[in-house]
Amino acid sequence: MGVRLSVAVGAGKAAGALLHALGRGGTTLPGRIVRRLCPDALRRLAAGGEVVCVTGTNGKTTTTHMLVRMLEAAGRRVLTNGAGANMETGITAALARGTNVAGKRGWDVAVLECDEASLRRVAAALSPRVILVTNVFRDQLDRYGEVTTTLGVIREGILQAPGATLCLNADDPLTATLTDCGNPVVFYGEGPACGEGEAQVAEVADGGEPSAPDVALHAETIAPDVVGGNPSVVAVPREATRCLRCGAELRYEYRTFAHLGGYACPACGFAQPEARVRAERVQVRPDGTRVLVSLGEQALDVDVNLPGAFNVYNALAALAAAEVLGVPAQAAAAALAKVDGAFGRMETFSVEGTPVRIILTKNPTGMDQALAYVAGAGRPGGRAAGEEAPDAAAPASLIFGLNDKSADGEDISWIWDADFERFFATWPLVATGAEAGKEAEAGAATPRVAGAAPNETQMAAPQVAVYGTRRWELALRNYARDTNFSTGFGRGSAD
Repeated sequence: MGVRLSVAVGAGKAAGALLHALGRGGTTLPGRIVRRLCPDALRRLAAGGEVVCVTGTNGKTTTTHMLVRMLEAAGRRVLTNGAGANMETGITAALARGTNVAGKRGWDVAVLECDEASLRRVAAALSPRVILVTNVFRDQLDRYGEVTTTLGVIREGILQAPGATLCLNADDPLTATLTDCGNPVVFYGEGPACGEGEAQVAEVADGGEPSAPDVALHAETIAPDVVGGNPSVVAVPREATRCLRCGAELRYEYRTFAHLGGYACPACGFAQPEARVRAERVQVRPDGTRVLVSLGEQALDVDVNLPGAFNVYNALAALAAAEVLGVPAQAAAAALAKVDGAFGRMETFSVEGTPVRIILTKNPTGMDQALAYVAGAGRPGGRAAGEEAPDAAAPASLIFGLNDKSADGEDISWIWDADFERFFATWPLVATGAEAGKEAEAGAATPRVAGAAPNETQMAAPQVAVYGTRRWELALRNYARDTNFSTGFGRGSAD
């Protein structure tokens, strides 16, 4: 191992132990110490090991968590950065934690969530066997700018790992362009039965047609909204409207949500590739999702023990990576039935007997999908033929927290692009509870602008600043004394 690295690992472990004793996270500082004492520690700690990097805008933490459970079910010893510390220091800290000062590893596979911009700084050192890219959406404008910038930094990282197999979302016309990196690729995605047809996107009640620019920029298929002054056109923002190859407007056979779906460019022929791991049918339930998956020649009936139609993509991504890593398909599918919520992502816990579910979002698309789940709306096109919509969940109170710390992006203007209008217009019985967070005033203004009555949005104490701390739990505990939470967040009014 070498004396320098051994000392660095020992110092990192000591710092981590001290931070844990003090009730702190200890997920990044140990890595900073290790890197300071041994600058090439990341390469040396990963050398000879089997590494998976999971990156992309939405779904990284949950997909990483799912893949870890699959590998564990197959008897593999797995190391991960499960708390979401996904930059260089956090990844270094995780690898140091899994190695003793003598250089002996306690893991067979390292499944590492990796920040999109950090991938280019760690890929060469990690030499990953698999790079899994979930999707690319507009996110953290102060760090990434627009989606092409995010896609570009991911591409830079992939180019530093020519031996890695890529697991890419076939339904995302942005990530699908990463095939030009030249790596082996396994695609995953959802079939036409899981989405809505393009003809339904532009449908209007009076038989007329909405203006072409409005449809091109905002067409989607989740719930009624206003496009070009017509309240019957279905619409939410999406990022990928044009082909990255030639600039022509993409055409869709169907969509699942946002810009994901069955697309094709009429000008140059760029189109949705065939997915090896594909959802053929999705049945959304309040407490989970049932998915019929085709994996090559196999058909898998998969129960995903996490609600939210967006988690289907996470499950498909994990299944694709698991196959590359040699996990038997049945074992991987069985693990999904037992998977629990990752850190802050559909995570559940109890506060003085009151069940609470945390749904973390950090961009407009993520918030829209969270609101769809909260409203109990599911995704109409994703249910099996003839299946009725799931019953609305029991009444629940809602807390919206908004954070502007650097890890999640200091520019919080994205909140104005989330489709709160659709949420309150379609589910008027839902009332927001308390706004929690450093930017509570800005967050509270958004649902009021969207149509929630002023008395339905209350301001919370300003000490509730950071999710995942005891202060947040204390706030929930105090709020629970005055409010009746119920299992799941669904249609209902705050008490």
